[in-house]
Amino acid sequence: MEMTEQLWLPDSHEDWRVLLGNITTVITLLDEQFAVISQFNAEHTPLSVAIGQPFSQCMAQIPHLMHDTLQRMRDLNQPQVLETLHPGDKPKLYRHEMRTVKLTHDQTVIAVYSTEIAESSKQANRMFVHSTNTDDLFRRLVDIMPAIVIWIDANETYLYVNKYVANRTGIPQEEFVGRKITEITRTESSLEQWRGQMADVARARQPITVEYTYTWKGAVGHNLITVVPVFDAQGTITSFFSHSVELAKIFEREEALKRANIQAEHAMQAKDRFIANVSHELRTPLNVILGFAGLLRDDVGQTGQAHDYLDHILNSGHYLSRLVNDMLDASRIDVGQFTLELSSVDLHRLLRRITQAQAEFARAKGLKFAVEVKPDTMIWLIADETRLRQIINNLVQNAIKFTDSGDVQLRVNYVVDRQSLQIEVLDTGIGIPEAHVEDIFEAFVTLGISSKKDGIGLGLYITRLLVQLMGGTIVAGNRTGGGAVFRVEIPLQQVAPETHGPTLGSGLLPLRISEEPGQYRAMIVEDTTANAALFAERLTRWGFAVDLVQDGSYALERIRAWQPHVILLDLYLPGVDGFTLAEQVRADAQLRDIPVIVLTASAISPELERTRLNGMAAILTKPISFDALAQAIATCLNVEFIYETTAPVSDDALSGLKPALTVDHIQHLPEAWLQQMYFAAATASPDETASLIEALESDAYETAAKLRDLTAAFNFSTIADLIETVLNVNSLT
Repeated sequence: MEMTEQLWLPDSHEDWRVLLGNITTVITLLDEQFAVISQFNAEHTPLSVAIGQPFSQCMAQIPHLMHDTLQRMRDLNQPQVLETLHPGDKPKLYRHEMRTVKLTHDQTVIAVYSTEIAESSKQANRMFVHSTNTDDLFRRLVDIMPAIVIWIDANETYLYVNKYVANRTGIPQEEFVGRKITEITRTESSLEQWRGQMADVARARQPITVEYTYTWKGAVGHNLITVVPVFDAQGTITSFFSHSVELAKIFEREEALKRANIQAEHAMQAKDRFIANVSHELRTPLNVILGFAGLLRDDVGQTGQAHDYLDHILNSGHYLSRLVNDMLDASRIDVGQFTLELSSVDLHRLLRRITQAQAEFARAKGLKFAVEVKPDTMIWLIADETRLRQIINNLVQNAIKFTDSGDVQLRVNYVVDRQSLQIEVLDTGIGIPEAHVEDIFEAFVTLGISSKKDGIGLGLYITRLLVQLMGGTIVAGNRTGGGAVFRVEIPLQQVAPETHGPTLGSGLLPLRISEEPGQYRAMIVEDTTANAALFAERLTRWGFAVDLVQDGSYALERIRAWQPHVILLDLYLPGVDGFTLAEQVRADAQLRDIPVIVLTASAISPELERTRLNGMAAILTKPISFDALAQAIATCLNVEFIYETTAPVSDDALSGLKPALTVDHIQHLPEAWLQQMYFAAATASPDETASLIEALESDAYETAAKLRDLTAAFNFSTIADLIETVLNVNSLT
């Protein structure tokens, strides 16, 4: 048998290198971990992967699909087939056939044969890529290749066929060797085609790929065949090596893939439309619930049972709103419709508002909430403020949700040398099961640890997508002793501070405009009665004269007659829709300068983009934040709003100015208390400082209030510096 094998297989490594280097199939050998050992013909293809790296890297969009197919092949111990589409300027479709190959008695590898099936013609002269294996490797690879491989000498005598040919014809491989092609190919037309292609290859002295029709046992077949000339040392063609695949299967697979792609695209569009419609139907009543609950809470004051009930309504409504936003964000990011809106962000103020909001949730569960912010972090950055807030809020809320006792810590630091923001959230909760550490960021993954833990499994998924969209990284793990830790690093550029009043998301409630009531006119074009009444009431309280139109057909005439200073416009109206009405306003020379603020429950990106192109002054999505609406109106009309004076933090702290706390306020305090406060401030511990301030309040109320303002503004360094002056801490240490 060994003698026979030497007769009908090439003897040298170089022969096999030349033959394999001129076929169209990419051959990849993998180890048990599916890492690449070697590749043939992969250069200049999307399948090229560095030696030692996972082969699934060639599928950047869905690497798990290749990995899962390889895993299934190994588990079932059966060959597997996978077709993949690789995007690019010229998308390529590949068919991968995977099987286990025994190279020697002690070496078994996984062989993946990848054939491009998206193009009907391609020159097959590819270069040989990395290999460290023996001649036996080449022989075995060609022998089990899932394609027709034939080697014929210049006299039309078979030198070799692979097992695929033998199985198709029913003739053993050995019986081909030494026989003429006329003995097996029985039709004159097939012989003429074959001889014509050999002549073309001989004249061109290079590989040629053509479509080839043949007849076998009465059946007609169509193949895509590549014929490679083989030369001797003097440059004479001594034989021809051919490799072919059936076009019928290629076309069938291409058509099936096209149909599948069309169906998938339609399904994706239907899903997006469904989510958008559900979002619209939820946002409209949510706007009414949250809006009127906010108005009622303003009316009942800051204390009492009614105020608490309204707080419950608002908290539940905001939670439902977050779920809707999460679903929309996930859908938009998945289809590449998500973009960041960059602006200058006061990181100091952003962190303070996040801390104030999350501390309430932590206290409600009896948890300690500690925030550590390095002094260098009190800066301004270029970032998407809404999404940066969303990342931090998601991580802190997740920590609080899965922590029943102990503490939650938020640590923030800006690394100047790296120009990156580092965020770390730690808790003492249930931790992350080892089985879920890798998939904790996948969509709709819920750990199932406790039925009490609510949510739909999108928060961390969206958090990771947002971090990656900003060019950052996020990792999760478990803390020694219990609990979880999440670490984020995002590259963000530092910028010079800006001077301004209360900003979007500042937490301060706009009360009214500074001008006389009725001086400014606002036109509300909204068909939903409840929403129209809500907007009218809010703007009236702010001091605007308000007119209301609920049908787009009459809106343009009313706008011309009343000449409002600002228009609040819903997009979906009876008669004439908001898009058309906005275009009509812009086309009218007397009206085109009136700013139009869109108030919409729509979350469909093309529709929102259309409003931007129409020159809208602002686009606000329901449920509307009245803080955001006040900011939009102030910008459009260049008016000032008067905000609530009962803000949780002093105006001095808001503007970043140093509050009027002096040595005189603290020099009489007990030395033991001063030392404890010094070390609490030096380590930027909000809980420790709050506890010490509370102990001080009964004896030194004014000093306690000033200290509380400083800690609320994260201004721990000022406290430490003043105490150091009193105690002369340097001499103590």
